[in-house]
Amino acid sequence: MALVACPVSAIGTAARRPSGEMAAASRAFPELVAEADGTAVHHCGWASRRSYGAASWLVVRAGGNVLVDSPRYAPRLAERIRELGGARFLFLTHRDDVADHQRWADVLGCERILHAKDVSRATASVERRIEGKAPRARAVPDMALARPLLRSIVVPRIPRAYLVEENSTNHCTWRSHGHALVLDSEAARQKFLALLRKYKDKYGIQIHSFCLMGTHPHVMCKSTKGQPAFSAFWKVVNWGFARWYNRRTGGRGQVVMERLRSPQIQSGRHQLLVMRYGDMNPVRARLARSAKDWRWSSHRHYAYGEKNDLIADAPEYLTLGATAARRRKAYLHLFAEPLVDAFLSRRPELVDAPFIGEPAWLAARLDACGLSPPT
Repeated sequence: MALVACPVSAIGTAARRPSGEMAAASRAFPELVAEADGTAVHHCGWASRRSYGAASWLVVRAGGNVLVDSPRYAPRLAERIRELGGARFLFLTHRDDVADHQRWADVLGCERILHAKDVSRATASVERRIEGKAPRARAVPDMALARPLLRSIVVPRIPRAYLVEENSTNHCTWRSHGHALVLDSEAARQKFLALLRKYKDKYGIQIHSFCLMGTHPHVMCKSTKGQPAFSAFWKVVNWGFARWYNRRTGGRGQVVMERLRSPQIQSGRHQLLVMRYGDMNPVRARLARSAKDWRWSSHRHYAYGEKNDLIADAPEYLTLGATAARRRKAYLHLFAEPLVDAFLSRRPELVDAPFIGEPAWLAARLDACGLSPPT
């Protein structure tokens, strides 16, 4: 099944497999992953390199099946989807995950749904566009059938348009494919930082802080031009790094394993929380005794005044003191031993959650996305 699912055919076998085994593997998708109350969710496999290997799902339900994001088109997969009842809707959660959407729409006769802010030249023909700040606000007719997907515990992805706004600050990170140490060398880290530096002004991105680990980066940034420019920035940075890395190593296929995580950060002290969490990553991983010993972060810029032309000082940092010396002293004080104990373990609420902030602010943001706050 891995051979069928891989978006770039980077997985092979030591010996030629019988054609019957390959046919069985290709017919294994869509694969049932969950079923409850008359609704079944299937993983489609057949990932597409055009959507960066993103997963796609088929929700089999009364009132019409829904294909969530586009898999790579394959006649055998299309046949299996028809056997499961076809698809009434193709729900595209993000502009990066559209892959072969036109082919699927033609073959299955399904209506495509995409947020208006994510529509591009390649998706201008989608039949239905969600408008407004929330799935239920100013939505087009018949969207009631698609809304349950946004509340699904199986496919909990929030469209990027709800996470990134003009002048929002976001904590950005991704994991490498197979947890490979793609950022472990000095050359790789320099290349990644050079790409951030090269494209940040073009796309209106202000880099407030960063920390590079072996398998992943942490970058806190502000998007002055909104979500489309934000997505374009990360697409060109990650693609450029993957291309450089594969050329250098003689590899092929995915370098970034997953969709970029980009939780929005409430203004104020939460910026400092994310900055400290990033600075303490190498200490938590036992790669450095203290944050100041790690070259590949913005800690020494903020705590010791080390020049770094990549960094635009975070607004909350600028409130720590009237002078640069006072700000550095105050920031360094935040790393006193009793204050950093909370950062010596992984904090999912600072990485995996869609929003980082006060409970009331979080509840309002989640409600705007059609989700309920955690109980």
